[in-house]
Parts: sequence; C-alpha cells; structure tokens
Amino acid sequence: MREPKDYDNMVECHYKGAVVYVPSKLFASMTMNVAYNPKKYVRYNEGAKMYGMSLNSFKEFVKQSGALYHPTEKIVLINTRKLDDYLEYFKD
Repeated sequence: MREPKDYDNMVECHYKGAVVYVPSKLFASMTMNVAYNPKKYVRYNEGAKMYGMSLNSFKEFVKQSGALYHPTEKIVLINTRKLDDYLEYFKD
C-alpha cells in the first residue's frame, strides 16, 4: 500500500502484519466514540456541536474565517473545510 503524503492527518495502523493509513478524524470516531462528520456544509447549530463550542463562539469563528454562505435569504451554510483551514492558523 502506498504511504500518504499528508502524515499530519493520518494514523498508521498495524493489523496482522499489514500497515494501513487512516484519516485521524475517522480513527478517533472509531476508537474513541468521537463524532466524525465529513460534510462540507453545515448549519450553525450542527456546526457548533461538531466543533464543540458555544453557538456564539462558533458564529464569530465562522465570520472571521470567511466560511459563511447565503445561497438564499433563509438559508445559511458554513463551509467546514474553509473553517478547518482557518482554525489551523491557531494551532500551537
């Protein structure tokens, strides 16, 4: 099996002599019962739960990240990939 280029987001798993690389979010959801949501777009309430923060804090991060979309007047969507990229900036 070919090794992935992005090791920061992968977990190396060994099983019966085989080595498999699994995305870290998927690994966490399988082993630690952490929610894994691969959706690209979410709404405010779902996103706040997904990122484990209050709704107000989530809204502030979304505005700062530029991940907010208004396809119609009544629908608000958040691009989770853009938000993830923005939050990586704060990584220690």
